[in-house]
Amino acid sequence: MRNHEIESWALSVIDRVTKGQAVEDSRVELKLEWPEAKRAARRLAGHANAARGEAILWVIGIDEKTGKVSGVEFSELASSYNAVRAVFDELAPEPISLNIPAEGKTVAGLYFETDRAPYVVKVQEGKGVQREVPWRIATGVESVTRSQLLRLLAPLEKRLEVELLAGHIRIDRAVPVQHKTEGGDEFVDRYWKFNLFVGQPMERLTIIHRFRSRLRIRFGNHDFGTFRDLGFNSADPSVHITSSVVSIRGPALIHIENSVTVQMPSLGSIKGTEAEVAIELGAANLEAPILVKATLPSKLDGPKLQTWGIGEL
Repeated sequence: MRNHEIESWALSVIDRVTKGQAVEDSRVELKLEWPEAKRAARRLAGHANAARGEAILWVIGIDEKTGKVSGVEFSELASSYNAVRAVFDELAPEPISLNIPAEGKTVAGLYFETDRAPYVVKVQEGKGVQREVPWRIATGVESVTRSQLLRLLAPLEKRLEVELLAGHIRIDRAVPVQHKTEGGDEFVDRYWKFNLFVGQPMERLTIIHRFRSRLRIRFGNHDFGTFRDLGFNSADPSVHITSSVVSIRGPALIHIENSVTVQMPSLGSIKGTEAEVAIELGAANLEAPILVKATLPSKLDGPKLQTWGIGEL
């Protein structure tokens, strides 16, 4: 994942917390300050083991309970993480660390790949139990059970790789304009299209559940909404689409395209803002949805039409 994608992920999490909304992503951990090394190592190991190959994100400098962003001294990162690394047995997940401005403060964003699990921590020196394989359950951490250990050691199904090649959002003021509400909201026609490349071996079959897939769009501080009835289509013969599933054999190009009328604040309120897009694809053979994120710059502003986009459709 690129640095700007990590930062976008962290900022979207911070935005939810500061608004008092729950963080639904089990791959995210929020801390007000750096924990003591042994506690941090055990929690990080449990989080990384339970992720089963998925990347995880730690954001340091924000209180999840109060939503307050206090910030953290980024210069403390090296010494703090060196102490955490020393608690691990042989191998620790290595972070990509970012200095992220938020709410007038600076938080630390730590992105970890977890594909080298299991991660083991040292419990004590000398006699007795000396090593532990932690496992995160909800917000707690426990020692791994036999069934969890079997899942951890079982060969992981290769992650489906999905790349956003191009994306386009268009918003027109709906006709007639007298649909405008007393609060200043108006009905608008919105249209989007995204081209996604699915990268996987030729022999692999991936099935995406349409009812488990959704699209989230946000313009600056305005949450445009979450949409579930996504219009999948493809000209690729290896893709078969029904009313409930999208079956993909090998690498393929698929499209998501929708057009509908919705109610939102006036177009002027989002003029010049970037569009933040998050596409979740619920695959039958994966425990967590595939997440594709992108930031679309504003392409054209006008009194009745605004567009955002990247790439060629």
